[in-house]
Amino acid sequence: MNLREQIIFKDADKIINKINVKRFKNKTVLITGANGLFGQNLLATFVLANKKYNTNIKIITISKSGPNSFIKKFNKKKNNLKINLEKKFNLKTKINYIFHCAGYARPKKWMSNKLSTINLNVFGTQQLLEIAKKNKAKLIFFSTLDVYGYVSKKNLPVKEDYKGLIECSNKSNAYGEAKRIGENICSIYRYEKKLKVYIARIFHTYGPGIYLKDERVIADFIRGAIKKGNIKLMDKGKNIKHFCYTIDAISMIVNIITNGKSFVYNIAGNRICSIYDFATTIAKITNSKITKPKNNSGAEFVKNLNTKIYASTKKYTNEFGKFKYENFDSSLKKIINWMININKF
Repeated sequence: MNLREQIIFKDADKIINKINVKRFKNKTVLITGANGLFGQNLLATFVLANKKYNTNIKIITISKSGPNSFIKKFNKKKNNLKINLEKKFNLKTKINYIFHCAGYARPKKWMSNKLSTINLNVFGTQQLLEIAKKNKAKLIFFSTLDVYGYVSKKNLPVKEDYKGLIECSNKSNAYGEAKRIGENICSIYRYEKKLKVYIARIFHTYGPGIYLKDERVIADFIRGAIKKGNIKLMDKGKNIKHFCYTIDAISMIVNIITNGKSFVYNIAGNRICSIYDFATTIAKITNSKITKPKNNSGAEFVKNLNTKIYASTKKYTNEFGKFKYENFDSSLKKIINWMININKF
């Protein structure tokens, strides 16, 4: 097992300690968007559970481009499916749990695939809900903080019952609107068809599974730090975000799908800071410098509705108790190690 795999499986071991993995014993889980950040970490968690506790979990993965090398190595070939969720497909396997992670989570990616983003979250989600209905399975829909649209300071930290303010005629809001429609479809299946469906509104998440060439801001920062010793900001970095490490996000999500009493949950970590402060932490770890631009970038994917956005996670803690989060600096060191595949930090 190489260093990257060791890091992701050590994280998976921590996830297992925060969930009731026995609930999945002899069950079949379906993971869409398996090549992505959440997909790979979920796969690793169930693979490790099988190895350590003989849980006999069958893992079915779905990815639009087919399984990546990580999935091919750790999951049975016949259980890794190449499927475009925008198109009609059939799945005959008995399913117990569905983790619907598929989606263009990277702003630059969905900005150039707006119609596909909508189709995936609408048509693809309904197909998966029909599969869940047929199998009497549980499904959790990976949604986003973007469904809240503009959030005024007086409504922070934003709670799950906040109605949201989105300009639906603005093409730049395609991702948030697609997720809102996906959530509404889930609501219909939960309350009219009595399906066990959950929604996870996920705030900014980072962890092993994000590659150095990725377009996310954290990869951009680390790429600049490692290759040039310089982190170049696209703007002044004043926007305040709510960050969450994958161990924490996935642990919360798995607990929700197994024991959740509510329908919608915010998923967020214990770190609220500016983009500049986030970059500063990476710069300290990598011994690099930060460069601010004279003018903000005009790129569409850099623009934000909110200069400050963070979540209330009281609904989760009220149900599941106080949550012990991973250390922020240590988590960043791990993802830097994973990205560059060396062990010097």
